[in-house]
Amino acid sequence: MIRNALNDKQTWLKHSWRRCQELGFDRNGQPVFYKAEGHSLKQLLEKNERLIDASKAVFQRLDKFLKNYHYRADLLDHEGYILHSYGGTGQADFLNEEALAIGTCWGENFRGTNAVSFSIEHKVPVSIHGNEHFFQENHVLTCSASPIFDESGQVAAIVNFSSRSTNIQDHALIMSMLAAEAIEHRLLTEHIKAENKWLIRETEALRSCHSKGVITINEDNRIIYANTEAKKLLGLDCVGTIFSSFQEGTVHATISGPSKSTHIIQSQSSVRKPYTFDRMIASCPKIKQAVHLSQKAAHTDFSLFIHGESGTGKELFAQSIHKASKRSDKPFIAVNCSALAEHLIESELFGYKKGAFTGADSAGSLGKFRAADGGTIFLDEIGDMPLPAQSALLRVLEEREVMPVGDHRTYPVDVRLIAATHRNLLEEIEKGTFRADLYYRLNEIVLSIPPLRERGDLLQLARHFLFTLSGHAQQFTSEAENKLLSYHWPGNIRELKNVVTQASFLADGRWLDIQHIKLPPQEQQIAASASSSPLPAAHTLEDAEKLLIEQSLRASRHNISQTAKQLGISRNTLYRKLKRYQLIP
Repeated sequence: MIRNALNDKQTWLKHSWRRCQELGFDRNGQPVFYKAEGHSLKQLLEKNERLIDASKAVFQRLDKFLKNYHYRADLLDHEGYILHSYGGTGQADFLNEEALAIGTCWGENFRGTNAVSFSIEHKVPVSIHGNEHFFQENHVLTCSASPIFDESGQVAAIVNFSSRSTNIQDHALIMSMLAAEAIEHRLLTEHIKAENKWLIRETEALRSCHSKGVITINEDNRIIYANTEAKKLLGLDCVGTIFSSFQEGTVHATISGPSKSTHIIQSQSSVRKPYTFDRMIASCPKIKQAVHLSQKAAHTDFSLFIHGESGTGKELFAQSIHKASKRSDKPFIAVNCSALAEHLIESELFGYKKGAFTGADSAGSLGKFRAADGGTIFLDEIGDMPLPAQSALLRVLEEREVMPVGDHRTYPVDVRLIAATHRNLLEEIEKGTFRADLYYRLNEIVLSIPPLRERGDLLQLARHFLFTLSGHAQQFTSEAENKLLSYHWPGNIRELKNVVTQASFLADGRWLDIQHIKLPPQEQQIAASASSSPLPAAHTLEDAEKLLIEQSLRASRHNISQTAKQLGISRNTLYRKLKRYQLIP
């Protein structure tokens, strides 16, 4: 190949000279002086640091040859910029110093025909002597250049040996070829060593990761390998796509290599994280308002009362408020009051002294309030708390201290209280099952969480739950989504999550269809009868339209988004019709 290239040298030189003439160069004129400086030069040298280090070692071993034959050695990048030079003043006095300075470009567009530009253009070793250079200024030179190739076979750099044109040495070209090959070999050896280290680390890390997703990405952040678990998270066709750790999953560990990296990933659902506002799906106005009020409440220390049906996410809001508050680095203790035995609730909340009662722990107990000292205590379903415990709780809130069961001393506590219930506590007060003074003490800030049937983001929530289960591997059909929208979800978000989990389990392939959505039979019949019952007789088209809207509203439990979807109109159109027919206050 090299012999053929050298045979074509005269032809290629003519083409190069013609290009120079087309650029408007005059042989007797001056070459264009162009040099990278300042920040550009710094970036150039940093980018080629490995090349420069390898060339230094090689050029030093050629020191005797360079001195004895009065040659100068240069390393240039693939565009012809000088990166490093070796040779004393005696070897470099055949051309002005500026032209041979670090950062100067010897590309054909600047310096005309020369050995460096020729070797870059044709990817072969070459010697250019005297008047073979285009510019007369360069006729004082004899140069022998050889390309250095990277792992992909592209020209990465050029080695150039230069001297006076009267000092032509036949073996200069051979020496430049040997130098280029030695630098290339050094770079390849370093690359292989780095690859081996990376493979060893990867093998060690993967031994304990059989159940986790493993992907390898290249320098462009494109996935070049994914195991079965990773494909479950990212999709069966994820190889070849761009990987984004923030969108696709949680990066559990990373093993970095010279030109690629391996990531061990797992779905966000498998990593237990505290709830925060930025993790909430809050696209519907009612939830946005609840989040806004919660964020304001987080910056206060008032007691907070959250009202919402079971399964609406009351604890999610409580945790988010705690994490956004000044108490975020202190404990968050959640207590489900309805799950505690009535005779043990005070000892659970306020602790007990050693030997306070039969079966008590011999070391005693701090209790939930003292465990939450400095932080937040969340009392869920406080409406189920018995009256004696309510009295003790009110005393703790007023006095900011607790007295453990069986003890005669009190202990100061600094906690922020968040309480929640699905009950109507005003009705419970009327029944005598809840203390009015405790109710008003809890009601410093009140937050209402809307039920799922009043939210407009049901499908967004369902898709989110499905993604945490299967990544991109599964999706709902439009029929399945319509079935989800037709149900009024008395169990709210908790029930939706369970239904999606079951559907994901039942589906064998990518698509979750209508038969995979399992809803209580009686509820399906109610929804079906509401949507299929005949309209009463109407005298005009407007009467019929009004009756149809009324029926759809009843079927969707007055969910505007679901009603609009069922009628096939936009929410704005539905609102206009509701006003026209006086169906809203």
